[in-house]
Amino acid sequence: MEPRPRSGVSALGNDRRSTVEGFILQLRDNGYTANQIIGVANEILDFVIKDLKQRVPSTTAPADNGTHQGQ
Repeated sequence: MEPRPRSGVSALGNDRRSTVEGFILQLRDNGYTANQIIGVANEILDFVIKDLKQRVPSTTAPADNGTHQGQ
């Protein structure tokens, strides 16, 4: 019997998982070790985090007059 997907898991979610699995398999097929794959994953996360931070304005950014708004 095939396991049932968790509630809330969409076909799109399955596509993402397949894409990630395919990417990892390509890295393995090209000779990447487990530690190198983890390093690539960390680089991807760093990129995504930096990108998201650039898109979301900081709530503690200095006001136009140079004073700090957070306190």
